[in-house]
Amino acid sequence: GKLLLAISTGGTSPALSRLIRQHLEDIFNDDFARRLDTISNLRDEVKNSLDDPKARVEFWRNVLREHFFDQNIDSKKLEVLIRNALACHRTQSQNRAD
Repeated sequence: GKLLLAISTGGTSPALSRLIRQHLEDIFNDDFARRLDTISNLRDEVKNSLDDPKARVEFWRNVLREHFFDQNIDSKKLEVLIRNALACHRTQSQNRAD
């Protein structure tokens, strides 16, 4: 998938490196790969909607912190949540401009 995690013990314990890698693979499973695909698919839309790079960073940080690791949210629901958050952000920006 698109998520790459590197594990090393600097040669001290290859067995521990494998154990940690296997544990992380269990945590960051196919569902997380689908979530990452969802984020990738929405990235341009967010970029086009939020011109300010700092605003984009803040947007993604807030959305991902709140929803990405929630086991009850699948990739389709994550997409809806991101789109809703983006719509709210647009509305707030328009209200500030008025």
